[in-house]
Amino acid sequence: MMFAFNIDLLRTSLLELLGKESSPENFSWLVTEPITPQNIGRNFSLAGRKFNQQKPNAGSEQFIYITGYFRQTNWHCWTLRDMTRLYQLLQLNADNKQDYLHVIEELFLQADLGELTLLYKALPFYAYPEAWMTR
Repeated sequence: MMFAFNIDLLRTSLLELLGKESSPENFSWLVTEPITPQNIGRNFSLAGRKFNQQKPNAGSEQFIYITGYFRQTNWHCWTLRDMTRLYQLLQLNADNKQDYLHVIEELFLQADLGELTLLYKALPFYAYPEAWMTR
């Protein structure tokens, strides 16, 4: 099993929420900047400068939907920056298990404290859940 949830639905839900809650300039950057194994580290760090630590509007339709449908985490602890980085992680191609695991492991090795916190928060949303049991 690659993902333990509907990845397309989570991608779409996060994108809708981020589109409503972030600036047009930052949202445009998010949707136009391609995510590849070669640039995920850079873009992951850039997201920290472009998106703030504000929590999303808990009353918004998108937030209510995400919290109700994806119960793997306490979304009330997530910021817009966290959700942006999760969205970026969900863009990675997971077809090749070895390559995918390598890219995520490299992020763990290169991350600053804020990025590392998100990488651990995002554990329930990685492909190949069995590979992350030790983390």
